[in-house]
Amino acid sequence: MVFNQTFAEEQREVIQIDHSLIGIYLGAMLQSIAGKELICISDLQIKTTIPEQQWGDLVDNHNRITNIASGIQLGLKLFDLLAYFSIEDEQKPRLVHDPACNPGPTNQIHVGQSLYAVYLYLLLRGAYPTAESTDSAFVAKKLASEKRIQDHCREVCSFDLHKFGTDWIQYVKLEDLDDATQNRLALGMAGYRLINALFHLPIPEDTDENLVRVVDHLNDMIKDGPVWFLHPCTRQPDFVQQYGNFNRNLVNLIYAIHGQKGIDYLKQERIIPNQMRPTTETNYASWPQVMVPTDMTRIYTSSGQSKKLIGNPDIRMIEEGGVQRLIRGNELALVRPPPPAAEHPEAANAEHPTGGQVGRAGAVRGRGGRHNIAA
Repeated sequence: MVFNQTFAEEQREVIQIDHSLIGIYLGAMLQSIAGKELICISDLQIKTTIPEQQWGDLVDNHNRITNIASGIQLGLKLFDLLAYFSIEDEQKPRLVHDPACNPGPTNQIHVGQSLYAVYLYLLLRGAYPTAESTDSAFVAKKLASEKRIQDHCREVCSFDLHKFGTDWIQYVKLEDLDDATQNRLALGMAGYRLINALFHLPIPEDTDENLVRVVDHLNDMIKDGPVWFLHPCTRQPDFVQQYGNFNRNLVNLIYAIHGQKGIDYLKQERIIPNQMRPTTETNYASWPQVMVPTDMTRIYTSSGQSKKLIGNPDIRMIEEGGVQRLIRGNELALVRPPPPAAEHPEAANAEHPTGGQVGRAGAVRGRGGRHNIAA
């Protein structure tokens, strides 16, 4: 009886659980599994194949690397070094000599080439590459290199680059890049392929006004140039929750305006991927009301130069009166607001491939004509 009474008393002892503290702890564990922007010191390779007696002033008295240039000379990888110099001095690991480690390039030009490849890949594709990712023909030709994008990633980082995050690309000044790179970016980048497709076809006169309102809203957002708000690398974490899947909604918007015939035409012209299919998502209907970003920083703005676009002799970028646009044959593909109609009489009667007309101000018209293209 005594035993049973003691046992019963023990069972009545209730464990008080602080769910907020447990949630924080478990959240940290889940973050480490997801790995997004969570880099540990143990992820870094602070090792070199160079013997210690040759380190000289590349390290301080505690064998800590003095700067990024010194780290590169020692064979450390660029993104490892960027993370390393984000650590407090007293926590920085000391450099270790390891003949078996896998060093990065010690030439800053080679490091810069791999960084360029990664940076352009992010701008053009919207994410770091995976093992199955294909290479950018433009980057390969530009660097005159047979290295794959995965090789470039390994040369600048010893850990999984996906941990590093991607929003750093918005702080790189595009105007510092060469003309060929700027021209390539003007032809299209991640997040804008389907937007360009939306503006490729003339808007039929009988299109529902609610659909026209969505198209006009998108045009107002990007008519002065693409914005970081819509780029996959810099979208807010809750973008999908607020606005739905952007690409699927754009395909559905195109389908709602142009039907399957329009989808098939865009696929035939390789303007949208062949695997794109209409779905049931219609979040786009609310975009004019809810998609009102406070930060509309442009990815690029007008450079004031007239440039020949690389890779296609029939395409060129011209600028007049502060307006920059792409011209493809007799069809205007605008990347900036169109100039006054009188400046371009030659475009007044240009026929669009689907039968609409390209108007004088670069407006693609259906029977009524109401919308300016912006890409």
